[in-house]
Amino acid sequence: MARLTVLDGQFEGAVLELTEGFCIGRAQDCSLFLPDPQVSRKHVFFSQSGDGWWVNDNASHNGAFVNEIRVERKRLMRDGDVLRIGGTRIEISVPDKAVEGAQARIQYDEETSGLTMTVERDARSLAPPTIDALASTEKAVDGFSFSSLDELRRASDRSLRFVLSNARRFAILFHVARGLQGQTDLDKLLGVMMDHVFRVMRADHGDIVLVEPESGHLIPVLSVARDGRKSDTVRLSRTVISKTLNSRVAVISTDARSDPRLASSDSIIMYGMRSIMCVPMIAMERVIGIVQVVNNDDLAAFGEDDLYLLTVIASLAAVSIENTRLYEKQKAALEEIRKARENLKLAQEELTRSEKLATVGQLASGMAHEIKNSLGPMALVHLLKERHPDDEVLQEYASVILESHNRILSLVNEVRNFTSQGASAASFEMTRRPLRELLESTLNFLKFDRDVKRTQVRLQVRDELDARYSLDRMKQVIINLVRNSAQAVPESGGQIDVVLQREGSTAVIRVIDNGSGIPAEIMEKIWTPFFSTKEGSGMGLGLGISRMIIEQHEGRIECQSADGRGTAMIIRLPLAE
Repeated sequence: MARLTVLDGQFEGAVLELTEGFCIGRAQDCSLFLPDPQVSRKHVFFSQSGDGWWVNDNASHNGAFVNEIRVERKRLMRDGDVLRIGGTRIEISVPDKAVEGAQARIQYDEETSGLTMTVERDARSLAPPTIDALASTEKAVDGFSFSSLDELRRASDRSLRFVLSNARRFAILFHVARGLQGQTDLDKLLGVMMDHVFRVMRADHGDIVLVEPESGHLIPVLSVARDGRKSDTVRLSRTVISKTLNSRVAVISTDARSDPRLASSDSIIMYGMRSIMCVPMIAMERVIGIVQVVNNDDLAAFGEDDLYLLTVIASLAAVSIENTRLYEKQKAALEEIRKARENLKLAQEELTRSEKLATVGQLASGMAHEIKNSLGPMALVHLLKERHPDDEVLQEYASVILESHNRILSLVNEVRNFTSQGASAASFEMTRRPLRELLESTLNFLKFDRDVKRTQVRLQVRDELDARYSLDRMKQVIINLVRNSAQAVPESGGQIDVVLQREGSTAVIRVIDNGSGIPAEIMEKIWTPFFSTKEGSGMGLGLGISRMIIEQHEGRIECQSADGRGTAMIIRLPLAE
């Protein structure tokens, strides 16, 4: 979506969507009303075509300027262009559709033999006077092409022309350097450079080609007309490009159509080129690319003063390009360092977890024997059941005690298996049975749990479903999830729903609570071993063990939660065939 952002003036900060026929002016019915006496009633309007968005100067008295270049009738807008109307500057944010997704290519023109250039200058000889020369009054005069200081003092017309010419040069170069300063985006940097070239030279078209540092291949990066229209093809003369790159020569060819060197060029026939100027981009004594400008109508559009200016502008841009490349390399290096630090941190965390798991595994193995011995007397409950077969309450409580006895032993084994990652589906028995049986027996067992019994727990079996599972292991999962929910719900009004239903070929068990929920920033951590939000209780292994058991049953478990809105733990198991 194209937008306009007002950078200064009465409506500074305003952001407006660009639409077909969008008008800016002093009339109150304009899309953007600017009460400025320098602004015409209907100053400019915007139109859209296949190329993108165009700004059209509606014959305004004071003109419209894009990047400080006056708009001649209309101009194609690029993303980031700044439009100035009167005292108001407006930034354009618009997708660049001119060559979007296209790879620019080079088309070489073949020349006849015996090629000679109209004007050739060593690019290094076109550099401004050195700092040492400018430090001396007499040498500075020589640097500006005066024979003596006396000649300057006599101030003939010729001398004044020299003064004005050189003052113009340095004023232009100052503004170019300031425009390129701080640019870190290569496309914008080259666009700014070409805008300045169009502003000070009579060029209709400009091309920039860079040299790929590693391979030396030529990479066309910009081919643009004065009105902002881009092309996906850069047309170059093989001889000109060879001289410019290899000999560091800045070249002018005036009247290209009658130049015998270029008479056979397709580009001359197609475009009617009359003047071409091509200069190298030099940074750190290395040619990193070329700049070419073309005038289609004037027999002698470019002179040596233009050649000097374009050469120095190209050198300024070359330094900025190298800085941009260094900036990108630095960003890439910093990103690699950041990723390396993250990977190192993850590796350290994984190592810490592994060490903890190993420690817990050794502890579980060591305690297993002692726990079994300590739980031995609980087996006497069998005798109570046998001696009092008619006592229903005793039978119920004895069954719960025996189940707890088995669960404690199973839990120790699960911790040991989890820490060693040695358990598999083949290591325990899975049989086909109703899932209702699993849920009813588990919730019946949890009636005696301290946290669960103060909470309203409701079972909803919407579909009678069978699955292949280990009753003891799946009980452990449901117990863990229900107890977690019971600890999360408020002491008064806590509610847990356990829902069983079918979804396609899958049995889905949901444990839903109205508790405090899980904050988004810790959602991914809940499955991490030893991560727990229960201060002073729990080892942080419950959900990890639960996920391992569900995956061993070829299912999956997931969590849906929002801070303050409760939690739903969802188990998906394949239905029994």
